[in-house]
Amino acid sequence: MPKLKGVKISEKLHDYLLDRATKRESFEDVIWRLIGMKEISKEDLKQIPPKYVGKLNQGKKIK
Repeated sequence: MPKLKGVKISEKLHDYLLDRATKRESFEDVIWRLIGMKEISKEDLKQIPPKYVGKLNQGKKIK
């Protein structure tokens, strides 16, 4: 299992997070964005597969 600062996470969750990441985002940025605490930039939005776009910002406005 991959480790995230001492926290074990499953391979499935790790892959889920990385599938939704952009090249400019860190692993931590992806987690913050997915829980709704961070917005995604328009440049990054263009790099994400269309099937995930509707689930990204959880009601937040894009910068």
